[in-house]
Formats: sequence, C-alpha cells, structure tokens
Amino acid sequence: MPTLEALQRRQHTLGELAGIVRTMKTLSAVSIRQCERAASALADYDADVASGLAAVLAELPTPAAEAAADPRRAALVLLGSDHGLCGHFNEGLLEAVRAAGCRPSRLLAVGERLADLCADAGLHPLERLPAPVAASGLTTTVAAVLGVLAGWREQQAGVQVQLWHPRIQLGDPHQPQALTLLPPALTELRARPWPHAARTPGFGQPAATLLEALLEEHLFVRLYRALAEALASEHQSRLLTMEAAEHHITERLAGLDGEVRQARQEAITGELLDLVAGFEAMAR
Repeated sequence: MPTLEALQRRQHTLGELAGIVRTMKTLSAVSIRQCERAASALADYDADVASGLAAVLAELPTPAAEAAADPRRAALVLLGSDHGLCGHFNEGLLEAVRAAGCRPSRLLAVGERLADLCADAGLHPLERLPAPVAASGLTTTVAAVLGVLAGWREQQAGVQVQLWHPRIQLGDPHQPQALTLLPPALTELRARPWPHAARTPGFGQPAATLLEALLEEHLFVRLYRALAEALASEHQSRLLTMEAAEHHITERLAGLDGEVRQARQEAITGELLDLVAGFEAMAR
C-alpha cells in the first residue's frame, strides 16, 4: 500500500488537475457563446445579400439548366481542429466523408490534425490551413479559404466545391454536415422574394458586375457561419470531454480521500503502538 506521503501527493496532483479541467470547461463554454454570437451577427447581413442577389438575378436572363454534377467527385473543403481533447471530432468528420463515397480531385483541410488524418487515409491532393482557435480568428481563416477557392476557380472553370463541417445537432456535438459552396444555387436565390415588392431597387452599375460582387459576399457569409458552427462544435465536444474527465477525477479524489484517511489512521495507530511498547519496555 502506498505511504501517506505518496497518497497526499497524488491527492494534491489530482486537485490541481481538477482546477485545470474546470478552467478548460469555462473557456469552452465562453467560446461556444462567442461563436454563436458571431454566427448570429451575420444573419441580417446574410438576408440582405440574398435579397440583393434575388433583385439582380431578376434583371438577368435565366441561364440554361446544366447537367447535375456528381457530388462525390466535387472538390472538398473540410473544417476540423488543430487541437486535441475534443473526442472523436476529426475522426467523425473523416468517417462521414468516406461513408459518402467522396473521391475528390481537390481537397482543402482546415486543421492540422484533420489534414494528417486525411493524408493517412490517402485523400490526395491535399492542401491545409490552420484552424481558428477563437471567434476572433474566423475572418482570417475565411479569407485564407477564399484564397484557395479562387485558385481552384482559376484552374477549373465551373469547379464544384462541397464543404463538410461538424455541427451541433440533437445533442451530438460533431454531427457532420455537407454544404455546396460552388456553384452557387442561383435558382434558389432567384426565387427569393424582394422584401419590399413595391420598391424594387435600381442599380448604379452593370447587373453582371453587381452579381459577381454579391456572390462573393454570399460565399463569405456561408463560409463564416460554417466555420463558426464548426468551432462551436469543437468546443462543445471539448466541454463534454472535460465534464467526463471532471467526473472521473471527482470519483478518484473521493477514493483517495478514503485511502488517505485509512493511511493516516494506520500511521497514528502505529505510533500509539510504538509508544505503548516503549512504555512497557521501560516499566520492566
């Protein structure tokens, strides 16, 4: 059985670990709230951009319907994590992509850990970007992803791009979700009603130029909200992991408390027996 001093050292170490876990839980909870606020802050802007697209598309001729492309061959953007302690986060996303039968000609992985998993799974060619660690880094990451997409569009006109990202759904902190980024869903955007039908806006520049600018903003908003949801999902997964760790530490501390009390009692009993034995020896 360990000595009293060894048990007390374990007790102290576990107490410090419990403090770290509580801090990580707090940081994750705060980060989830920040990501949710960042995503919701773009709701009005997203609606305005979509309404503007509907108004511009109404002035342009309806393009001929194109043959539907195979989504399994689309270029992929995967949003994952650079950090651990978040459970089955990156693995769950990669498993969903592989289960969908995706065979991408291009692949961008956001998150170094996810990129390494993709490379091990043989998903090539592979480009990688660091994942944001907080809501304040979302804009920088979106700009970097847009730069990669711009390169893809220069290399292949009409490239189809699918975005996969974890999202909190029905209690699952990392339920993978697929979203088509390119080409934009012009038919759906065209069908969106202008909120003020009696006051359809006029344009101070060519409709095609305005359409291109609005589509870039539409792509930015979709990427930003997806990244915010993925980051919130990562922190939610980490929060659940920390809660499980805290529960385990609490149980272990309770067990150690009992062992420390027993060891202390045995030490006291041993000292008393030594005193009694010494007294009896002197009495003789």
